[in-house]
Amino acid sequence: MRRYIVKVKDVGNYYHRRINILGIVVEFSVPCKSNGSDYFTILKIIDQSQNDHELCVNVFMASINAMPYIRAHKDIILLCDVWIENYEQKPSAIFNKTSSFALFDGRVGDDFKPYQVSTTFQFLDSDKVFIRRLRNWSLITPFDAGISQHVVSLEDIEGKLYVDLVCKVLYACEVSSGKWMLFVWDGTDAPPISINTKLTDEEQIALPLQIEPVRLHEDVLRNFPHVGTVLRIVAGEVYEESGIHFQFVGNWVRMRNLQCKTESGLWKGVLTQVTKCRPLSEKDNSVIDRLRVCNERILERGRIPSAANPISEILIVIGNEHARFATLLDLLLSPLVVFAYVMMFMLLKFGVPS
Repeated sequence: MRRYIVKVKDVGNYYHRRINILGIVVEFSVPCKSNGSDYFTILKIIDQSQNDHELCVNVFMASINAMPYIRAHKDIILLCDVWIENYEQKPSAIFNKTSSFALFDGRVGDDFKPYQVSTTFQFLDSDKVFIRRLRNWSLITPFDAGISQHVVSLEDIEGKLYVDLVCKVLYACEVSSGKWMLFVWDGTDAPPISINTKLTDEEQIALPLQIEPVRLHEDVLRNFPHVGTVLRIVAGEVYEESGIHFQFVGNWVRMRNLQCKTESGLWKGVLTQVTKCRPLSEKDNSVIDRLRVCNERILERGRIPSAANPISEILIVIGNEHARFATLLDLLLSPLVVFAYVMMFMLLKFGVPS
């Protein structure tokens, strides 16, 4: 038995019909609740036939855990029995309850076992031929973050409601019941925020040093870069368990249409229904450029924030002229600070020994 797979460039010939498509997922939205009782995500895929045209696939599932969750850059999806519609003069695929899918590692190799499948999917031996061809093609084909006038670095987010951000996902954690937060970094400093509070108010309710309710463990903070802003990204109300299904911790992504806000004097990002994520390779030009800018900044200014004047705006002056400027993360992870924190905890818990 052999499965017939339609090339992406030919999908427009199959309006109002069900077809099978095999492609590389270049972009996805984080699955969230639809206006009805189900969940949805939007995928964009390409293949060898037309790598400059991305086919939009709207996926609807009854359970959020059944949604496809892309694991890595250049991973492959096989979509079976998807319905083709004409949307704004372009073909668009719709995945519903009669459709099925399988996700495969995009790296070249002889392992054709999918890492995620829908309940009704059936793998055929003939699928291996198509997957191998697509893997070999992706190996020699460059993929990039795309060109957009909205792509900015964290240092340029002021005054912008939505941005496209090329960043590294450092960590994801549940900060309260069912509410997750992503921690991302691009090597630059977010602009300072004016805080209009009175000193007397600070004595009663001090502004926090983080948005998350509980400070992250030292083992997590130790792996964060000490230079550049770590942006917290929260999910809107339509998202459930978003962090569990976000597979790109430790990798670079481009986040499109990320909403930017401030909270308690700190910057934060917000995932909305228009936010999309594009997995990136570390060899992507935009990633290389972010790392180059960060390294040049460290060589030129060390750990001094971008907004500070190296000569006139250092807040603390000490007698040792050779002492280097330290960031807040340096101080939080200092052995002396950790020791003092532990001693304070012990005193509060057990009291002063008699």
